[in-house]
Amino acid sequence: MSPERALPSFRLHPDPVATGAIEPDADAVCECCGEQTGWNHTAPVYRVGESPEFLCPWCIASGRAARELEVSFATYTVTNEPIPPESLDELSYRTPCFSSWQDPMWMTHCGDAAAFLGEVGWDTLQSLPDAQQSLLDYGLPAEELPHLVKYGWIAALLFRCLTCGTHVAYYDMG
Repeated sequence: MSPERALPSFRLHPDPVATGAIEPDADAVCECCGEQTGWNHTAPVYRVGESPEFLCPWCIASGRAARELEVSFATYTVTNEPIPPESLDELSYRTPCFSSWQDPMWMTHCGDAAAFLGEVGWDTLQSLPDAQQSLLDYGLPAEELPHLVKYGWIAALLFRCLTCGTHVAYYDMG
């Protein structure tokens, strides 16, 4: 592990350590580059056949893992608006995904992929009326909003538009 080496940045997933998509792992050896970086991607990896167990954030950020291991990470399943091909490529091949009970979905806004901020509960959502409206639009009954709990049986997955700053969210049930 090289503590002075900064983690790569991900435009569409700005803090993958806070969301749990990338975790410290002193013993992990990346199955792509063969290095022991001290970090491992713990979120879903999509591949025909067995998925790699250990991938470092640098191989994800550079696209090397996608190219050499024929894997993809985040999936774009929200079809409320198309996103540019370059964003879809970044999302699929150079952005860590996140774990969820259902298949992870990536929210969009202003014609592009939004940045994933993490799983949140009502305590966070109370100050985000735009995210609340997004959840209602997604089909969550208004009386359920106060029951959303981070890492609970029902939680919100929060995103922020990179163009206008609007928060969008959907809910996930365990």
